[in-house]
Amino acid sequence: YQRRVHGEYGKGSQFYFSIPEVVDYEQETVKSFNSKDASYPDVSIIKEPPASMSIRKPMDRSISNVDVVIQPRKQRRQILMAVDDNGFNLMSLKKQLEVIGYQAMVFYSAKQAIAFYEENLVTEEYQIQLILMDLDMPVMNGYEACRYLKEKVRFQDLSPLPIVACSANLYEDEKEKLKASNFDDFIQKPVQIENLKGKLKKILSSIDSVSYTHLRAHETPEHLVCRLLLEKK
Repeated sequence: YQRRVHGEYGKGSQFYFSIPEVVDYEQETVKSFNSKDASYPDVSIIKEPPASMSIRKPMDRSISNVDVVIQPRKQRRQILMAVDDNGFNLMSLKKQLEVIGYQAMVFYSAKQAIAFYEENLVTEEYQIQLILMDLDMPVMNGYEACRYLKEKVRFQDLSPLPIVACSANLYEDEKEKLKASNFDDFIQKPVQIENLKGKLKKILSSIDSVSYTHLRAHETPEHLVCRLLLEKK
């Protein structure tokens, strides 16, 4: 701004100021300031801001102008889990799964399998597509393990977890017991590779239609904002 001073000894002093006004430079008309005292000059209106002056426009806070940066989710390896206390059966099943195009991780007890599943809920390193579960195992059998996992999925609203029973003794009363324990299906031992392939294809294709809806329940806030913006359009 500009300033000047006029004073006389014994009479006093007069101070004059020229102060720039911050205006909207997109408008053509600028209203002048009218001084009440005619002895004071009109304030000069600067229509071009000095280079040193920083003009900040009001921020537009409408959601349409918000840049949403979505970080891609870490690609998780798809696997099946195979659980059996018999090492020969377990390795044979793993080999069959690999032949028909699936990657499998093997566990020699239900407790070990459950510990891995719960750890993976935290690390999210793998996408567990399905569990093949032997029924007759020490400490925790397949029925108990299946009931525990299904309850966990239901109460914590987790992604669907199909569990298939593997047993050599599948009588009618045994099949009813499997249903009561919430198994999704069963495979007769010794496992035949074509039967295994057909069962897996049927079960995994049946959950594909609900997977997208279920995953939406676990969106990050950033993904949720992005989806709402896209749906608004």
